[in-house]
Amino acid sequence: VFDVSSRTGFMPPRPPLGRLPAPWTVWEELLDDARRESLQPGDKLGLTTAEMAHSERWRAGVR
Repeated sequence: VFDVSSRTGFMPPRPPLGRLPAPWTVWEELLDDARRESLQPGDKLGLTTAEMAHSERWRAGVR
């Protein structure tokens, strides 16, 4: 049995949150910083040594 809305189909009735609420502000700020830095996941194929080192330095600062 599927819960299919006549208005939104399979999509939820409300759009997802744009940002997490106040208790998670620190995580939202870290994500903003990671995006500004154009960080890539450390296990992504094709990263240069410099990109991997940059991402690792950022992650070390977060820890």
